[in-house]
Amino acid sequence: SVLPPPSLVARALVDDAGVLASAARQTGLEVALGLLVAAVLGLALAIAMHLAPIVGRSLRPLLVASQAVPIPAIAPALALWLGYSLATRVVVVALVAFFPVAVAAGDALRRAEPDLLDLYRSFGAGPGRVLLDVELPGAVPAVFSGLRVAAAFSVVGAVLGEWVGAADGLGYLILLSSNDLRADRVFAAVVVLAALGIALVGGCALAERRLAWWR
Repeated sequence: SVLPPPSLVARALVDDAGVLASAARQTGLEVALGLLVAAVLGLALAIAMHLAPIVGRSLRPLLVASQAVPIPAIAPALALWLGYSLATRVVVVALVAFFPVAVAAGDALRRAEPDLLDLYRSFGAGPGRVLLDVELPGAVPAVFSGLRVAAAFSVVGAVLGEWVGAADGLGYLILLSSNDLRADRVFAAVVVLAALGIALVGGCALAERRLAWWR
């Protein structure tokens, strides 16, 4: 049969645990780096668009266009540009993941507490002070909501990057196992990918509880 029974998938998880663990470490590294880049760029872009409306009007179409173009269509071009390296896969992950962070942060910055804004401005606080004391702290929960969405997408981005060109990782293992007609190992790798995504989303939730303690 094409679909392996759960017992074979479970056996592959045990028998190929070493191979799966090594591949998961590589994919996890790509996801972590790409998610970090996406968080920094997404937040920086949201702040720039918030502080300078003309920047927002200029960049918003490009922001949407970056998500309208299918990643599999541009990943080969990135590989030709950056080479078949870790950097290519990190860029692919970042491209997939930064949009939710930028949108969530931008919306939250625009919806800061009006009474607090009025209070700070009545005491002569400038845009920088208002941003640091009111707008950014108020945006933290929304930023982490965007990060949780981005964390789930980042696993998909890592797999796409590995399909373009890699010699390790869960995406590469899926391709290799598919070519070898090892459906059991393909599904075992998918299970590990799902577990990695769940762990990332849980890690973002834990970080939110630690950093946004005032909630």
